[in-house]
Amino acid sequence: MKILNMSIFIILCYLACMLSASANNNAESNILIIYSVNKDFKPISKSKAKMLFKGKVKRLNNEKFTLADWDESSTIRQAFYKAVLGKTISEMNGYWASRVFSGKGKPPTEIKNSTSEIVNNWLEKTPNGIAYSLLANAPDNANILFSIKLDEKL
Repeated sequence: MKILNMSIFIILCYLACMLSASANNNAESNILIIYSVNKDFKPISKSKAKMLFKGKVKRLNNEKFTLADWDESSTIRQAFYKAVLGKTISEMNGYWASRVFSGKGKPPTEIKNSTSEIVNNWLEKTPNGIAYSLLANAPDNANILFSIKLDEKL
């Protein structure tokens, strides 16, 4: 009887661990982050994140940086613009067209055919690069600068 109870206990523990891991992965699939692999960058506020991706900040912690943007057709880009910038992709395209025309800045580097792996590889090759992605897709060495919970999962 003790062996049967122990077996049931072990099975229940295993199932609880699996459910917990699944819940953590689901939670991470609706958290959007701004991150870098540069550990010198410090966490930023939503206001600073907005300024960063609108080209109104030239240095972060006294260091120049390069911003990455997902492909225009990406659902992550659409969610990021809505959640962080409060704009649609077309509104941001108009914003950047105006800034470029007036000589006040250039948009983030658009990574064509974006995937989390491609964005993470770009960051590895760009020491002062800053990008955004879902927390679930961030590399182990990510320095998270900002995070925001999305209303819906992507």
